[in-house]
Amino acid sequence: MEKVIILLAIGYAIGFYIRGRRATADLAQAGQQIAERNARLQSLDRQIAGRDTELSSLRRRISTLETQAADQKKDAERRRQYFQDNDLSNTQNQLHFISQCSLRAVRPVNKEAV
Repeated sequence: MEKVIILLAIGYAIGFYIRGRRATADLAQAGQQIAERNARLQSLDRQIAGRDTELSSLRRRISTLETQAADQKKDAERRRQYFQDNDLSNTQNQLHFISQCSLRAVRPVNKEAV
């Protein structure tokens, strides 16, 4: 009976030893997987930071372009208004320009001017 108990104890000890080795191997493998995932997360964080920088740069570019478009629109409106105010084909403008003129006789400066 003692031999059976000793053999059972040895069997249990071998079982615990094997389970301990497997647990150690599983723990090492889990640690390696965690390290790989952390490396991937760091890589993704760097990519996100790069994309955020790119996005903020694009937002600044959009803001600049919107400002330029607004300025161009104002310039176009100003040019259109100037053209409309100085259009000589419009008879009202012609009358307005003539009313602003002052005609007076001035002696010529030299003989060629006469």
